[in-house]
Amino acid sequence: VYSKRANNTILALADQTRFWIDSQAFEDILAQVGVLPLEQKAARISILEQARKLYHGDFLPEETTVANVRERRQTLHRQWVTGTLELVDLALDEQRPAGVIELLNQLITNDATNEAAVQRLMFVLARQQRRVEAVQAYQRLASILQHTAHSTPSPETQALLQSIQQGD
Repeated sequence: VYSKRANNTILALADQTRFWIDSQAFEDILAQVGVLPLEQKAARISILEQARKLYHGDFLPEETTVANVRERRQTLHRQWVTGTLELVDLALDEQRPAGVIELLNQLITNDATNEAAVQRLMFVLARQQRRVEAVQAYQRLASILQHTAHSTPSPETQALLQSIQQGD
């Protein structure tokens, strides 16, 4: 339902008891992760992978004027980023690195300034003896931060770079 009155725009989704809505299913699946004990890593991975399959990008990307749509878009995006980073961490903890670089590249493609994703990418690349690529990931981040925010990577990211360059 979409209605526009003077300065008030309302956008409401259909009755969710009658229609399946992927954004609501995404949040429902992520809620399952929240109640699982941290020790149930395999179950957490499975649920996070299900949620990741449901996320197909920004919520109603063509809608730019309705504030509650923008807020919902940002909330869903944050949940996707958080869930994807947790999935990466769990996969690494479980010694299942297959696909981790792809997940991190998706995050970085979506937000090149996502320092947490870049840090994990640098770590994974270094563990795979791909130090040159790890340093290049840092350099891309540093360049983007300099051009967009006139800032530099965090001290933690700089320390990770030094550790990689020293072969640690």
